[in-house]
Amino acid sequence: MRIAMVVGTFPSTVDEEPGFPATWYFALKLKEEGHEVLVLTLHPETVSDCCTDVIEVAGITVFRKRIDFERYQAFSGLPSVENYNRHVARAKDLYEGSKKILEEFAPDLIECQEFNGLGFFFAAEKKYPLVVRCYGSLSQLIKSNDVGKYAEADTAMIEALELAPVAEADAVIVICRELAHRLNGLIGKPIEDFHVIRTAFVTPPGSPLKTSFAAGEDFPRIFFWGRVQRQKGTDTLIEALPAVLKQFPTAHLILGGNDCTEYGAFTSQGQTLRKRLDDLGLSEKVTFTGFLSREKIQELIMETDICVFPSRYETACYSLLEAQSCGACCVATSVGGLPEYQIAGETVILVEPKDPDALADGLIKLASDQKLRENLSRKGLENLHKVCDLGTNYDLSLKAYQQALTNFRARNSKAQNGFVVVAKCLGDSLTHDGEEFVLKKAVPWIAAGFDRGYDAAIRAAYSDAYQRGYDAGVRNREPLPVEPTLTSQIRGVAGRAKRKIMRGVFKSDN
Repeated sequence: MRIAMVVGTFPSTVDEEPGFPATWYFALKLKEEGHEVLVLTLHPETVSDCCTDVIEVAGITVFRKRIDFERYQAFSGLPSVENYNRHVARAKDLYEGSKKILEEFAPDLIECQEFNGLGFFFAAEKKYPLVVRCYGSLSQLIKSNDVGKYAEADTAMIEALELAPVAEADAVIVICRELAHRLNGLIGKPIEDFHVIRTAFVTPPGSPLKTSFAAGEDFPRIFFWGRVQRQKGTDTLIEALPAVLKQFPTAHLILGGNDCTEYGAFTSQGQTLRKRLDDLGLSEKVTFTGFLSREKIQELIMETDICVFPSRYETACYSLLEAQSCGACCVATSVGGLPEYQIAGETVILVEPKDPDALADGLIKLASDQKLRENLSRKGLENLHKVCDLGTNYDLSLKAYQQALTNFRARNSKAQNGFVVVAKCLGDSLTHDGEEFVLKKAVPWIAAGFDRGYDAAIRAAYSDAYQRGYDAGVRNREPLPVEPTLTSQIRGVAGRAKRKIMRGVFKSDN
C-alpha cells in the first residue's frame, strides 16, 4: 500500500530525537512491513534562507515545506482570529506545496492528525481516501482555558479547522474511547464508526531500567517533565508541595521542560511558579531545568524516586508511558484516556485533577511505601508492553485503512464538506452582502485554492465595510448603529459555522 502521512513534525535523520515518537515509529513499521511511505510535513527551520526540500530518512521520503506566512497576510488583518490565521496558513501552504510530489507518489490513502487542522485542505479536496488519527485537539485545550485566553471567534474557527476533517474522513482513529465519545458529541459521528487504537510506545534501544527503590538522601526526589504550563498541572504541583514537605522535609522537586507563556499572558508559567514559590518560601526546594534531551530525561528518571504528571487533560500522556518504560513509579491524574491506559493503584497512582490535596496524598502514599513503588514499577512496565504494542497498533490501523478504502469508493459524490462551511464563515464575516456574496464570490474564490489571490479577494470583500467606516469618519458622521461591528460579525458567524460542524451538517439535502 502507498501511504501519505500529513504530520506537523518528523525527524530529519535517524539519530534525531523525534518530536512525536508515535508517528515516527509507526512510519518505520509501515516501511518495515513493505508499504511505501511519503511524509508531508513542515520544515523545522523558519529562518528566511531555509527552503522547501525533499529528504530520505530510513528509506522514507520526507517532503518538508517551509511555510510562507507572507502569502496570507490578509488573514492577520481580521479581528479576533489571529491564531486561526497562522494555523490555516500552515495547512494551506503545506497542501499547495505538496501537490506535485503527492500526485507523483499516487497514494492509496492519506493519513493525517486532527491537531491544528493540518489535514484540512486534503480533506476538502476529497481526491484520496482519508484517515484521520486523533490524539486530542488544540481547540479542546483552548476551550478549557488551559493554554491561554483566545477570542471566541478564534476558538470557533480553529475548532472548525480541526473538526471538519474528522467529520469528513473515510475512517477515524482515536487513541482512547474518551476521545471517541467527545468527538461523537461534537460532530455527531456514531461511536461505532471510530477505531479505538491505543497509541504505540517503542522503548528506544539502550534505555535504562530502574531497579532500586530504596529511600536515599533528599528523599523523595520528585520529577516532572513536559511543557511547563497550566494544562500540564504544574501550578497544582507547586500547591501540593507544602503538604509533601510536611511529611518529608527533605523532598525536592525537579521541573523539566520548556517554559511556556499562555496566549494573551504577559509572564511565562515558569515565572508565575517561581513567584509563588517565593511567596511560600520554597524556592530552594524546586529546580527548573528547562529543555531536557531524551538522554537527560532517562538519567533523571534513574536518579529520582517518583515521577509525577498532574495534567488537567491527557489522552494518553506520552511522558507517563516513557517513565514507565524505564521502570519508574508514577503519580498521575485521572483525566481523559489515562484510566483506559492504566490500572489505578496497580500500574500508577491516579488522583483527581486540579486538587493539590489529592496530589499531595498520592505522592505521600507512594513515598511512604517502598513495596508499592516496586509493584507499580513492575506492573506498569508489563501493562505498557501489553496496551501500547506497536504490532497491535499496526494490525488495527490496517483494518481502519481498509475501511477507509471501502468507504471512499462508496462515498456520495454530492456530499458537501467542512471546507465549504468554513469558507462560508469567512465570506459571511467579510461582507454585508450575505448569502449572495458567499455563493457567488467567497466560496468559489477560496475553493479554487486561492488561485485568484486571496489577498485581493479579502480586500474586495472587506472594501464595503471599510469604505462605509471611512466615509462616516470623513463626513464626521456616526456609522449606522444597527450594523454590527466586523468583530461581532466574525464572532457570530464563526459560532454558527462551528455549530454546523458540531451537528455534522455536511451533507447536501439531495
